[in-house]
Order: sequence, then C-alpha cells, then structure tokens
Amino acid sequence: MVLGPYTLAQVVVGRPRRDVQEPVVPQQDKSKKPTGISHQQRIARELKDVAGIGYQDALQRVSQAHQLGLLPAVLDRAGIQEAARRLADAVPPRAAAGGPPEAAGLSPQSFTPFGAALLFASRYSTRLRHATGLGWLSHEGHRWVVLPDDKLPRLAVAELTDHLQEQAAPVQPDEHPRYRSAGGWRDLLVLAAATEGITIDPLALDSDSSVLCTPGGLVDLKSGARRPVDPGRDFPTRCTRVAPDGRSTPRWDRFLLDAFGDGPEGDQTRNYLQVLLGYSLTGDVNGRIVPLLTGTGLGKTTLMTIVTEVMGSYAERVPLRMLDDNGTAAVDVLRGVRLVSSDVEAPHRKLPTHPVGDILTAQRLGQPPFQIRLHHHVWYTALALGPQPADVQARLRPIGFTRPLSRTDPDLALRVVQEEGPGVLQWMLDGARRYLEHHQPTGPAPLAALPAPGHADCVSRFLAERCVPDAVGSVRQDLLRAAYIDWCEDNGCKPLPAREMALRVLDALETRHMIKSGGYRHFPGLTLRR
Repeated sequence: MVLGPYTLAQVVVGRPRRDVQEPVVPQQDKSKKPTGISHQQRIARELKDVAGIGYQDALQRVSQAHQLGLLPAVLDRAGIQEAARRLADAVPPRAAAGGPPEAAGLSPQSFTPFGAALLFASRYSTRLRHATGLGWLSHEGHRWVVLPDDKLPRLAVAELTDHLQEQAAPVQPDEHPRYRSAGGWRDLLVLAAATEGITIDPLALDSDSSVLCTPGGLVDLKSGARRPVDPGRDFPTRCTRVAPDGRSTPRWDRFLLDAFGDGPEGDQTRNYLQVLLGYSLTGDVNGRIVPLLTGTGLGKTTLMTIVTEVMGSYAERVPLRMLDDNGTAAVDVLRGVRLVSSDVEAPHRKLPTHPVGDILTAQRLGQPPFQIRLHHHVWYTALALGPQPADVQARLRPIGFTRPLSRTDPDLALRVVQEEGPGVLQWMLDGARRYLEHHQPTGPAPLAALPAPGHADCVSRFLAERCVPDAVGSVRQDLLRAAYIDWCEDNGCKPLPAREMALRVLDALETRHMIKSGGYRHFPGLTLRR
C-alpha cells in the first residue's frame, strides 16, 4: 500500500520521514485574474466576423444566450464556430437605406425574457389569445374557445423553447434552459399575456352582430355571403350546431302548419315567427320586443327545443330566476349568447327587466373583473301570463298556440334537428335578412310597430270594437265571453279558451283580479257597446 511521504510506523507515531521530500504545491494568487479569454469572448469574436456586427453587440448576444442555457460550458474550435454560425442566423439583416426592415429569423432580443414573450405572441397569436378575467383562449378552426386551464399555452412554451435551442448551440445534458421549469413557464405566460400581440379585450369577443359563426365559416346576415374565419380579426366564441344549406324541410313545415293552421292567419303567424327568429340571430337589440309563446295548444316547447339545438352555443335555456336582479348573476353565462329562452310557470309572475345592450362588469372566482356587453333576446314560454309592468307589456309580442298537433311525436324535435337542421337554419337566416332590410328601427316597417298576429291580437280587436272603457262600470264575465265568441265567428277567428281569454282582458285592463257581485264575476272598468 502506498502512503506517499509517510510510512506506516510514522503514521502511527505521528513522525514524518526526514529522508523524503514533500512535494511543493504552488499557491495560486487569488487576487490576480486568470489570463486568457473566455469561450463566450471567443464566440463573440467569431460572431462579430460572421454577422458583421460590433464586438460589444456580439458579446451581449452571446451572454444572453448563455444565460438562457443555450450554450455549452466548454467548446472546442469547431464548437465555437458552430455556435457563432447559429447565433448569426438569428441576427436580422440590416435594412436598406430608406427601405423597411426585413424580419428574417429571430431577433437578438428573442433570447431575453421579454423578447421571448414577444416572440411567443408573434408565433401563437392565431392559435392562442388571452382575455382579462376569462383566461386563455384557443382557436378551433372556426371559433375561439375559452380554455379551462393553461395546458395548451404551456405546451406552446415548451415548443418555443425547443425552437430557441435550434437557433443556438445545443445545451449540455446538465444544463437546463430557463423556461424548462414550471416557474419559467408561468413567468413567460404572464409576460406573453401582457403583450399587445396576444392579449384581447373581452368586449371584442362576439362583438360583430352582423355575422353568424357556423361550422362552415362566417355568414353575413344581410347579404348571405360566407367566408372563412380569420383568427387575426374575427373573434367569435359562439357557433351554431350546423352549417346552413338549402335542403327541404318537410317535417319542420308540417310542424308549423299543425301549430298555426293553413289559413291566412296561420301564414301571417309563420311569417312573423320567421322574422322574430331571424331578429334573434342578429344580436341586434334595437327591435325592442320580447317574444312570448303562449296558449294551451301544443308545440311551444318543441319549437324552442328545435331552435336552441340548431343555434348551438348561440342559444341558452335558463331558469327564470337567473334573469332576475338585473341579470348580474348570469352575465358570464350569457356572454355572446343571442337567444335566451325561459319558462314562466306562474301566470301572474312578473317578468324581469333584463338589461341588454349595456356594458356590464362580471367576475369569475379568483379572476380579475372584466366587462362584457349583453346583446341577447329573451323568449318566454307560458300557458298564460297576467298583467305586467307597463315597460314590459309594451315590448311583449305574444304568439298563440291553441291548436293540438295532429300527430304527437315525442322525438319530433330530435328528428328535425338531425335531418333538417341546416335547412331550418337557412329558413331563420332568410328571416334575419328580412329584418335587416325592412324591420329595423330605421327601416320601412319597424319591428316594434308590427302587431303580433294570432289570437292575442283578436282579443285586442274585440275589446276595441265591442267594448267601451268605463271607470265606474263593469261587465259580467259570462256576458263578455258570449259576446267574444259571437265576434270571433263573425270575424273568422278561433276563440281562445275562457281562462286565457280572461287573462288577456285583465292584461288589457291593467288589473290582476275580477270583482264578485251578485254571484257573478265582473271585469271592472269595462262595458259592452249597445
């Protein structure tokens, strides 16, 4: 066993041998800096000659690449030349005098944290966006989708890191780029979300009410023209379930015929319904009306089921309580929605005055607040509806369902959507074009001025022709009912059921209850003409 300058005995007794000279180890003077230049300086000198830039500029770029872990620790001559060549490829060429600069490859600033964020925004702005309060959005070919987490952006960061590595010398196995860690990913995503190229205002989402997003692209509601979605300037997050086409719709046509009849009054109701549904496709809230599907006949639920399924994410069925309290609890759910349907179960339920067209503030749990604009239309469904506040009553447009369907098919709505959905959407688009051409507030026939067709309008006509307002008078319910039936026979209208007709009269009289006198019920403030 070799013990160096010590023998075994001397190790035991602790005496060194005198005949063996100990090796003299030269002491390094730590106050003096080592001579020579570092490998970074060598790469900078090589980069200066290859790229034609100044030495200080080249040294700064090499230092930035080294901080990101994109350079190996030790390089030979060939490695130095390879690293300089890759860094030179990332240097943009000098712009010609008087001409615009040409961006070729990465800029040197791409190797800084903020430069990497700018590069991330430029590379992924057509695939990823960030909206304050909503989080990250991903483009799915025809619309933007709000992501539940940041998995896709993190994968994009990993892809960008690999791209940066390809622009410089390969890293050693024990060296890790800054953005390989989870903390680095989060830092880069925070920086990227703040850049102008990738951030988006939530108000810009679904803001164009003149187009409709479909799986086949965007449809211009006025002209019917179609074009692909441009992720750089189009930001729809809602989309219809089907793409429209001109196929025939025999089941849909038969359903409307059964619901409203085949006479002139039925044709008028179907045309009016087509305009209302087209109006709800536009997202234009200037029509100032609230459709109401009412009556004891069948078909109200079937109609709304077909419409909401065809419209896809543009339509939502919500409970009535969600529309209370000025809609503050539902603003996030209704963002971008254009048609909202709700059932009114109690006849005397007061309908909420849901705000539309205004900019409201919403906030998700754990997220900063954001602003959105509601531009949806509320459709109510009720067997009968009692008196409403004056502002709501002026906007209601009842559509009566009093006819039983000739063939009750529990799967009718599903069959219509699956077999004729594109044709039904095209029928609704025709209604949207009619609204935009004729029934806007500035058009020749404003939608708010059009009377609702059907039996509800017959009640109004009966009251105007056969009754006289009388503040101190009253009329018995059975006498008014008999007069109403006679008037319907004379005018070709089918009379409403007694209960619904009574609610209509009370609605017109702006009261909620009849009075009892002499064993009969009376409508107050009304008398029959002699």
